[in-house]
Amino acid sequence: MAEREATVREDKGDGSPVREIVIAFILGCGTIGASYGSYLSGQCSGSSETYYTASQISLSAALTGSVNAMELFTTEAVGLMIADSHRMMANEGVNPEANRKVADRLESKYLDERLVKGTRGAKKFEDVNTDAYEAEATEEADELTVQGEKQIARAQYFSDKGDRFQMASLGFTMVLFFGGMAPVFKRPALQNAMIVVSLALLVTAAVRLGMLIAEHPPQ
Repeated sequence: MAEREATVREDKGDGSPVREIVIAFILGCGTIGASYGSYLSGQCSGSSETYYTASQISLSAALTGSVNAMELFTTEAVGLMIADSHRMMANEGVNPEANRKVADRLESKYLDERLVKGTRGAKKFEDVNTDAYEAEATEEADELTVQGEKQIARAQYFSDKGDRFQMASLGFTMVLFFGGMAPVFKRPALQNAMIVVSLALLVTAAVRLGMLIAEHPPQ
């Protein structure tokens, strides 16, 4: 009879309820951790796509603004050339009063004062300085470009963070593997070894997940 009871105990391990509770706790925590890590990874993927879309909108608007600024600059440069041609004809005595009026009207009504100043005093092409004019013309496009680049950085950050959440989830699945293996072994020593390994993996995965949650995205 005693041998039969010993055989039953050997087949079922030592039947320790504490060990069973610990294993159940490990498996429960591992399941919750893996599910939560996958959920957070999905959220990061959604945020990454949102920022990528926003960056494309910003950069597209910046490109449109740059093209418009270039077209405006070209148009005003042509206007300035026309005004200069009228002024040259006036200096040469060809309808001086009429040509000066046309040149003055073009410069005062249709041309930017900074463009006129930046080009009027230049004796050579290399001396032309239209930086102030171009800076304002492209200011909005430059701001949109900076904004788009920041959004791309955020999109890349969330894409990378989503991958790291997946790795954290993989850590919890390792917890489930080793914790689930513990009851398979009949010897208490082997069960205890599996429990210790799964507990160590659980703590590591939980710390890693907590650090990822506390991490802030770039500004």
